[in-house]
Amino acid sequence: MESDASWLPVALGIAGTLVGVIVGAVLTQIWTGLRESRARRYHFVERQVQELYAPLMGLRKDIRAKSELRLKISQKATVVWQELVADKNPAIQLEIEKTRLPAFKAIIKYDNQQLTEELLPDYRTMLEIFKANYALA
Repeated sequence: MESDASWLPVALGIAGTLVGVIVGAVLTQIWTGLRESRARRYHFVERQVQELYAPLMGLRKDIRAKSELRLKISQKATVVWQELVADKNPAIQLEIEKTRLPAFKAIIKYDNQQLTEELLPDYRTMLEIFKANYALA
């Protein structure tokens, strides 16, 4: 009978080794899958930031800064103009218009020029960036 039971420790050792190898392989596969999933997610987020959000934010900051400055200048020019012509008789108002109106028209002209030559192209660029990187949105 002893010779019949001598294979049992060897079989248990082999079975334990096989179970350890299988468990190790499964755990390694799970860990590798999680790591690769995180790496893919990280690279996707990195692409989102570099190719979509950073360029859009840069353009948006430029547009906002220019727009806020345009608004401040326009508001200030309106106040100054109203102060110039307020409570003046028509003859003085006409003289003010002849001498000072060109400067105010220049502000309006520059404002319109900036809108068409700088701001609208920036908005178009934002649209192109968004369309080119729609999959990243």
